[in-house]
Amino acid sequence: MDNLNADVGFGDVKFLFDGVTQKFPTAIVPEPIASSSLNFDEGAAQAYEHNGIRYIVGDAAISAIKSGAAGGNIQRNASWLVGRMPILTQHAAHLAGIKNLKGVNLTIGLPMGDFRQLVGRVEKELSLIFNKVTVLNQGVGVLADHIERNSTAGSGTILDIGFGTAIVLTFLDGKPINAGSGQYDGRGLSEAAKRLSCRLKDLTGVVVSLPEANGFITNAGQFKYQDKNIDLSPIVKEALQVYSEEIINLLMSNHDTALSRHNRIILAGGGAYHVERYLREFYSGEVIVPPAPEFANVRGYAYLASGM
Repeated sequence: MDNLNADVGFGDVKFLFDGVTQKFPTAIVPEPIASSSLNFDEGAAQAYEHNGIRYIVGDAAISAIKSGAAGGNIQRNASWLVGRMPILTQHAAHLAGIKNLKGVNLTIGLPMGDFRQLVGRVEKELSLIFNKVTVLNQGVGVLADHIERNSTAGSGTILDIGFGTAIVLTFLDGKPINAGSGQYDGRGLSEAAKRLSCRLKDLTGVVVSLPEANGFITNAGQFKYQDKNIDLSPIVKEALQVYSEEIINLLMSNHDTALSRHNRIILAGGGAYHVERYLREFYSGEVIVPPAPEFANVRGYAYLASGM
């Protein structure tokens, strides 16, 4: 049976199906009834019903937020994310071209700090949609991806930087261990997005949502304000530099023993692209960044699912 592998983060949903990786922004809003600049007639945007409400997801939701749709600036936490996993995983399946969801197994991850509390809820809700649901710890997928690509996994520390969280997982001889591992809620790349959003508000008075600010971090360009174009490049650079220095200081303060003992960091997650240069500057040990690091977890999930 085919397996859909999903890594649902606060910034993006990454997924792998039939050897193909894709992602879309973790943006959800109730389907707009009307919009001055967008057409949401039947078939214009894929909508999903959940608890009696129809939602639009991903890029369509981002467009709706930009046009003033309500519901896009919800305070996010692990419970918020889990409550929207049925919508997000269905959209992933839609983009993957899956027609019969009950004909597919799902492997999905949860942040390690929320795993015990939320794993039962995730399994219960998603088992109503998919044939079989397997829930793994985020970070374990990165380790499995590292093991698949290396004949000797060795020991080291995984730093998985997502949008909402930063996860640290220590492994010894290819096995994850509790000592030296931890989860830092609210210390993901969203910190840089918040800083960017505040800077834009100071400059223009415009409030930019976190999903939109996250898009600017990934693709810095021009921000159109009235009849002016603001170059986002220096603002994005400042936000990323400040964030990177903060996360590096956090890492060295709380995990110095593990880092010094194994002298190796596996840097993954979407934040890897933005933090790598600063991490290499402050850390004297080996830094390994897997190919397409934001998809390391889903590749690892697929590798583990193949042996289940």
